[in-house]
Amino acid sequence: MSLSTRQKIYAVAVKSKFKRGTWNGCVMNQVANVTHSQAAADYLHEPVGLISRFIAAWDQTSGHIVDDAHATRILIEALMAAGLVEKTVAEPEKYRVWRVRVYTSVETEMVEALRAEIEDGAFDSILSEMEELCLV
Repeated sequence: MSLSTRQKIYAVAVKSKFKRGTWNGCVMNQVANVTHSQAAADYLHEPVGLISRFIAAWDQTSGHIVDDAHATRILIEALMAAGLVEKTVAEPEKYRVWRVRVYTSVETEMVEALRAEIEDGAFDSILSEMEELCLV
């Protein structure tokens, strides 16, 4: 069940007891104020199959648990165990990645030669020639 459905059931359960084996006073009737599974599913925004399975499980507790008040207390405990507040996901630690490139001696020489050409202005003439070729 969704968090909001669990919260709605819990809010009603702590104020009253749910009945088993009947729609009159059952969990879905008291929470959604409806008389059939489809209407409860629509109200709670849950699949009707989930609501039907919940109702079947709730009604089957009659042989195991003495009274409705005890069954309601067990349901409250189950809802609390499932969680009534949204669990926050911890922010992952952020790591800074440093990438280092170690140049070989040949690459270093090429980079230094290119820098020298740029600083001497020789590279400007190459760029202007390339621009002229691209415009043609």
